[in-house]
Amino acid sequence: MSTVDPKEIARTLFDAFVTDDLAGLKPLVRADTRFQFSGEPGLIPWAGAFTGEDIWRALGILRDHLDFRKVTIRDSQTAGHYVFVRVVQLVRIRAADLVHSMEIMGELQIDDGAILSYREFCDTAALGRALAGVATIGAVTT
Repeated sequence: MSTVDPKEIARTLFDAFVTDDLAGLKPLVRADTRFQFSGEPGLIPWAGAFTGEDIWRALGILRDHLDFRKVTIRDSQTAGHYVFVRVVQLVRIRAADLVHSMEIMGELQIDDGAILSYREFCDTAALGRALAGVATIGAVTT
């Protein structure tokens, strides 16, 4: 059993987006790890459920669309092998050159120091509008 704090694993996941160090996540992602991003694939290009190597494809698509400026974990709670996080992300929508702030809820299941599953929930309608270049509350043009 790992002695790694599950909250630190969550922090490492979100820091990887800001530092653009997705390779740093490799030790935390197993072949059976599952990531799930909310939304319609036609609206949110990285929406869906991904396992194993497909996770890296989904994260690459996400990085193609978003430039993470700041990620702040506002709250986190643990329950057994689960970590629940409330996160505010400040991102630049690359295609629209629009800065967008969004709050997400994340659920991580940790097993032996690795991420077994990650599920992310956010306001996909607002994110979809931002991806389309429509400014929303919390979005500012750069």
